[in-house]
Amino acid sequence: DSLFQQPLVRDIPKECVLGEGSKILEFDAHTVLASDVREFSANFEFEVSAPAVHGFVTWFDCELYPGVVLSTSPAAPGTHWKQTCLMLADPLPPGKIVGKVS
Repeated sequence: DSLFQQPLVRDIPKECVLGEGSKILEFDAHTVLASDVREFSANFEFEVSAPAVHGFVTWFDCELYPGVVLSTSPAAPGTHWKQTCLMLADPLPPGKIVGKVS
């Protein structure tokens, strides 16, 4: 099913996000190289108390200069970037979720 084979770009209401946001990757725009963005890997770990986890919502925050942040978080005002949903074919049970994104 195509729902599980590619990321979905959508506006996700903040009420649909079941956990706290967690930073999994950070780049410094002044020093980042194209190769840093093309090939990256980061571990993540968080707790979820919802009955089931059907996917993950991703977004980015960009500090334009000290104190001024552009956020595409579901809790922030909407942008044309929206959020990216990574749906799971098999929902995960509540508890600790550990994984790796690359």
